Parts: sequence; C-alpha cells; structure tokens
Amino acid sequence: MFKHTYYISTVSQDEPDYNVTEARRVFENKVEDYFGGFIVQEATGVHYGPPEHTLVYTIVTPEERASYAEALASFAAELFLQDSVLLETIEVDAKFIRRRV
Repeated sequence: MFKHTYYISTVSQDEPDYNVTEARRVFENKVEDYFGGFIVQEATGVHYGPPEHTLVYTIVTPEERASYAEALASFAAELFLQDSVLLETIEVDAKFIRRRV
C-alpha cells in the first residue's frame, strides 16, 4: 500500500479570481473516481513567500493504483492554476480493522 499526500496551494498568481470551490469539487470527484476516497485538510503553507491557503489531500492506494498518483498531481496543478503541486508518496502497511462485536 502507498500513502500519497498532495499539498495544493489555492492561491493563483495568474488568475486571483478563479473559482476555488469549483476546482475543489472537480478535483475531489476525480479523486473519488480514481481511488474511492480521501482525507482533506485545510492548512496554511509557506513556500518562498507569504503564507497561503493550502489543501492537503491524503489518499491510500494499493500498489496497482499507485501509478495514478503523479497524473493526479499534474491534474491538480492545472486545475488549481499552480506551477506545481507537492506530492509525497510513502509505502505503508495500512489496513482496515473491523470493530469487534
């Protein structure tokens, strides 16, 4: 299993009035189609400049779906009008544990 974390700034230098809500909706629909689910957190990020509103998405995938991670990062960069998106990928031992009855 792999854990992919995407760090996406929602501040566009090229088009400050773009619709972040719509970009987020489109991205989240794509993530759900690719992987079935995700976790999203709102954060403040700093990268060579002032603090910016950042969305942090975490997705866990089986090995056979891991190859989609970079394509999704590129899609996010285009959708959120960014030069790049930070993608962190880590191999993990992840499993769902059912509750005991």
